[in-house]
Amino acid sequence: MSTKALLIKSYTNLSTGTAGEWNELNMAPSYIQGIKTGKILDEMSSDKLAALISGVPTPWARARLFKFALQTLNAPDPNIDSSGLQQFYEMLHGEWRGLLAVMALYPDRVSFSAPVSLNGNGRLYDIASAFGRMLFDDKDLWSNQLQLAKDPDTQPFIQLIYYRGHLVGGTSPMTGVFTGVDYSQIGADAGEVQWFRNGRFEDPMPFLNPEQLQKVYLFVKNLNRNIEAFEDNINAQRGGKRRAELNGFKGMSRKWEEEMQRAGGQLRDKGPVAQYVNLEYPFSDLFKSSVPVYLKPDFTFTYDDGSDCKLVGDVQKLLSDDKFVVGWAEAPDARPKLSESAVYYLKIDNLVDKGANYFSLPLSEIGLDIFKNSLAGLLGYGDNSKTRLSARLNDAGLLAVSLVVEIDGQQVELNTREYVVKWM
Repeated sequence: MSTKALLIKSYTNLSTGTAGEWNELNMAPSYIQGIKTGKILDEMSSDKLAALISGVPTPWARARLFKFALQTLNAPDPNIDSSGLQQFYEMLHGEWRGLLAVMALYPDRVSFSAPVSLNGNGRLYDIASAFGRMLFDDKDLWSNQLQLAKDPDTQPFIQLIYYRGHLVGGTSPMTGVFTGVDYSQIGADAGEVQWFRNGRFEDPMPFLNPEQLQKVYLFVKNLNRNIEAFEDNINAQRGGKRRAELNGFKGMSRKWEEEMQRAGGQLRDKGPVAQYVNLEYPFSDLFKSSVPVYLKPDFTFTYDDGSDCKLVGDVQKLLSDDKFVVGWAEAPDARPKLSESAVYYLKIDNLVDKGANYFSLPLSEIGLDIFKNSLAGLLGYGDNSKTRLSARLNDAGLLAVSLVVEIDGQQVELNTREYVVKWM
């Protein structure tokens, strides 16, 4: 006996398969794109629509929504009227871009949890176990495929993404990352992330300054360099199951790279990229980068391995990996002044009381070794230098340190590092 959906109508017909059996839903994207919404969604804001749709009690619904959003925006079907969902999909696309931009610009603020195992064989009513069982035939996509090749009992996992300690999203094999339903608790902790508005990330493009655009461009370009291999990696243990195609993810990421190229004019094609060392495979390969630099005899840097050059490696390692610096607050009438001592400090003028704050140098051992004979210029005490170390106290009271170095004749600003200040 035939059945008819009472609530959901679509421009696309969907094969119902064999009654009484699990059947593969292989036309979901076109069916979802073709859902007839009439005028209901035309008069509904994307925020309200997000609240309704994201109420489905599983994270996989959220992750799949991001997949369908990128897929639909990348290759919309001209025969389907999808205007009702278009605004919602564009909002998800903006959140996806916004999260990636935060990852590109603020590696000290973004952290990934250890893999959260979703063992579908666990207790019946355990939340993680229940989520694991919801994956059905996609368990291998959400697993570490290298481990799965050795051990068929390897369990799927997700890594949670935090910004300044606030949960904002997670990893997904379908789109790399996705944002959570509600991360509005970031609030004032968003700092200078101007594209965090109305409780969520938005498309960062209107808010990026030239240097930020450069960094995000290199981050996305690096992602696109790895994305084909990532697609192969997640499909490595599919067996006889249908290959998972990432056309939406790949297409929208490449379009973003091209959009930034047009917006930025003369963007550098090479430079340091934010790295995250605790990512699990396959995400470790998706976001990996290797941009070694070499030190020339004149103490400038180059990407070319010349015979007279010394390998430095990741140029961002010039800054210390320590989590804190020591700070001293100096009153305007203090004597003697720290600036007159035999020790070099990183100085910030206090514009409020006309005093100054001094900090221990946040350089790594290799950074100190390279700059030991040019610290005056590096800190702005001496002659004008193309290499400059500067800092400011940010909204969280952390010391935000910026290092500009010369690489192949161009000034390159490294990712800002943030340090807790231990005041003396």
